[in-house]
Amino acid sequence: MIGIEFSLSDLAFSVYVFDSMTKYTESYCDFRSTVGHNLDLNRHDHRQELIIWLNRWGCRQFALDQRQAASENIAQWYERVAGKMLDCDREIWELNDRELERTEALYSDLFRLTASFRKRGSQMLRVTVGPTGASKILFALRPRAYLPWDIAIRRSLGYGNDGKGYVDYLLDVGQALRVLERSCVETGSSLKELPSQLGKPEATIPALVNAYIWVVHSQGVRPPDRDQLRQWAKWSS
Repeated sequence: MIGIEFSLSDLAFSVYVFDSMTKYTESYCDFRSTVGHNLDLNRHDHRQELIIWLNRWGCRQFALDQRQAASENIAQWYERVAGKMLDCDREIWELNDRELERTEALYSDLFRLTASFRKRGSQMLRVTVGPTGASKILFALRPRAYLPWDIAIRRSLGYGNDGKGYVDYLLDVGQALRVLERSCVETGSSLKELPSQLGKPEATIPALVNAYIWVVHSQGVRPPDRDQLRQWAKWSS
């Protein structure tokens, strides 16, 4: 497994590249503006908006002609687990062992949920929400505590698809953020101020980290080193 570590400049570079390369931030902002800051999966309209956003974020397991069935399955899942969800203000680097155990169970249950059926020859195959879909739904529900991921990220970093793999990912990112917080303090700020300092006041810390992980580990774009940054700074003066 590759260790997760990043500097303040790594995050700044990656967030800039992420928004330049993708429409993901735009579509996520559209989604949040529609459902507000409290996604309620008891509501049919919120579930429909969630599935539309998941499609826009590359989750093809949610077939366009089967959104209603997927919505009902998500509603049933949420009815089972709503009481086990983390508090909305929990931050990823604050999660304790009990909360991580709950997260593993939530993810594992959601992972196996039916998203759609696909016809292959004479057979109808069940398609599950899967690891990518489960992570993105959890991120939508608790964007301060959870991260989305995709198959390229899992392969690059060496995590398993299951709930344990996802919790290991959260633990490693949480540890990296605790290290980063010391850098923030040294510069006279705090980790919670970072979104505003990067020009993303509405973003959560996991959203910023996701930009870095996606750019570096999914797309293979490396941030500049210190010498490159110094040269760029010299050119800009």
